Amino acid sequence: MRAMSEADLWAMTRMIEGDAAVAINQLQATRDRQAALTTDVLPRARTAIEPAVAGYTSGQLPLVSVIEAVQALWLVQADLIAADTDPSIAVFFRDTTSGCKRRSSSGSGSNNCSFQTESRSTEKALLEPA
Repeated sequence: MRAMSEADLWAMTRMIEGDAAVAINQLQATRDRQAALTTDVLPRARTAIEPAVAGYTSGQLPLVSVIEAVQALWLVQADLIAADTDPSIAVFFRDTTSGCKRRSSSGSGSNNCSFQTESRSTEKALLEPA
């Protein structure tokens, strides 16, 4: 009976470690997406507006071109907002699935969870802001 419960504990531990690894990798992918949007896509969308406005003011481009450039910028900004909120959703999901509850009495937003895992240093390094 004891061997069975130890095997069950081992299996559950491995499953949870796998779930944690998946969550960490998803968080890193979200950070990479956010960095790409911030450093590459958003500046390109912003620079597309100026030529469209200049072409419209000179009479070479229709107003639709300016509207499309601004809409493209809005879409990129919406993607960036989604990328900004994804890490916080991932942390919330991690806390709620592990049984952690936020303290309602403290205004600091800290939680009462302590994660005792072998990969704590890796998790901490990935969850800290880059």
